[in-house]
Amino acid sequence: MPFKRVWSGNHSRGIPEVPMQRALQAHLLTVITLLLPSAALALDHCKPLEHLAIPDVTIDAITDADQPVAHCKVDGCIGRSIRFSVWLPTNWNGKFVMGGGGGFAGSLNNQAGGIDGSWALRDYEAIVNYGHLAVHRATVTSKAIVDDFYARAPGASYFFDCSNGGRQALIDAQRYPDDFDAIVAGAPALDF
Repeated sequence: MPFKRVWSGNHSRGIPEVPMQRALQAHLLTVITLLLPSAALALDHCKPLEHLAIPDVTIDAITDADQPVAHCKVDGCIGRSIRFSVWLPTNWNGKFVMGGGGGFAGSLNNQAGGIDGSWALRDYEAIVNYGHLAVHRATVTSKAIVDDFYARAPGASYFFDCSNGGRQALIDAQRYPDDFDAIVAGAPALDF
């Protein structure tokens, strides 16, 4: 098994967070640039995805988009509650980059409602998804969509996030070490 790299910063333990914040800001811009190079949107760019069928996955929308660059956007749901969005740039560099969710990870926009965990009351599937399974299932599903669309698997896979996303990164590295080639886990929220 190849060596997996995990970088973790933790400001809650008294370790200064300024270097981590600067590194995350600098690398985030780089990651976005690498993932979404500029290109002209081809007609019917998303047409090859119309046949897409993945077990236990519902595709809600397949959209041609041109901001920030030309890409095909696939939105859907895994099982009954794991929401995802995959952006497939017209000129893909062969890399897969994923981020996690903030707070209680209730939305793709990281607007989860902070400290309200009532959604998990007596819902053991939601607890397991939040605890570890959602990131893994979203990764497997997203990579299947990437492979279907480009007719090849990603050459490299990266996870990049902090706070609850940092927690998700560390959990995924421990439970599903083959999901990513490298992980940046900043300020992981660990003490619940």
